[in-house]
Amino acid sequence: MSAAVHSLTDEPTRSARPQLEVVDRSHEIDLARAERAVADLLATLGQDPASEQLLDTPRRVAAGYAELLTPVAFSPTGAVALRRRWSG
Repeated sequence: MSAAVHSLTDEPTRSARPQLEVVDRSHEIDLARAERAVADLLATLGQDPASEQLLDTPRRVAAGYAELLTPVAFSPTGAVALRRRWSG
């Protein structure tokens, strides 16, 4: 399969629960481009991205989206360990 997301199994599932998927992590996020886009958006909305109040906003927004949209490698063993740690 050449799509970005590949199913772990090609068999149809009977469960309504979401299935685990392998996500293509070969694409890096261009943070500089994302920062420019946020600065452009601020300017389009009539704000000055170079103002003291907004100076760091493009970097923070780009970093936040990069973190949000970057898939984390899944490890069943690691997930169980995290669940135990969060459960107390």
